[in-house]
Amino acid sequence: MWHTAWGDLAAGFPHELVVEFDAPRALAGLTALPRQDGNPNGWIKDYGVFVSSDGQNWTEVAHGAIPRAL
Repeated sequence: MWHTAWGDLAAGFPHELVVEFDAPRALAGLTALPRQDGNPNGWIKDYGVFVSSDGQNWTEVAHGAIPRAL
């Protein structure tokens, strides 16, 4: 589970998670799940997926919103 800092240490939005590979890779997809312990704290609302070949210039390849389960 990945989680940003919270409380007094909480950074403002947006938060980001960078995954770096040692060489270019072809990915079939990306899956993000909400917490599996029933706690809604930290659920993703809106997301964007960006790719880069040099870590400096980024291209958005997907974005959207994840509806909250009731």
